[in-house]
Amino acid sequence: VTTNGMTFVYNDDTYTNVDFMVADVEKNKTANNVPAIFRHKLTKVGFKIAKQSDQVNRTIRLTKVEFNNLANEATFTQNSNGVSGDETWDNWGAYTNDYPLQWTGDQVVNTTAAEINLTKKLFIPQNLADDAEIKITYIVETDINGVVSEETVVEAATFDEIHGAEAVWNKNAYM
Repeated sequence: VTTNGMTFVYNDDTYTNVDFMVADVEKNKTANNVPAIFRHKLTKVGFKIAKQSDQVNRTIRLTKVEFNNLANEATFTQNSNGVSGDETWDNWGAYTNDYPLQWTGDQVVNTTAAEINLTKKLFIPQNLADDAEIKITYIVETDINGVVSEETVVEAATFDEIHGAEAVWNKNAYM
């Protein structure tokens, strides 16, 4: 903690899925109870997934989603004026951290988008590195006259390929 505000080093691995929040400063209050306005400071990552069309005798099961080459640590600074938005994230750690996001059981993919309940969804806000990627693993199960075959497919793309050259995870963002 500094005299000009608050400085805190946050690590995604140390504080797994901890909802990091700060309170804005309410100045010049004379009442016995002073309201505290809390604000979220992390990025919540969620997924909705759907297939484009149904295919007869074919089932798609999502088995894993991975984020690769992310920073897992940064310094948060809240300035002493306590104005929301007047804070910074900086001094990011190395962009070399991988996070496999998993859940219980396979998620069957339908034509209606459904959110996946992941075990780790909160991350520090960051400008994603050029090689930050998302990797999705799924199984295509085909049933032809009672003969079932399975194929495991792995798709990977960088966030730049998905979102453009300025891929950013902002605070309070839900992606």
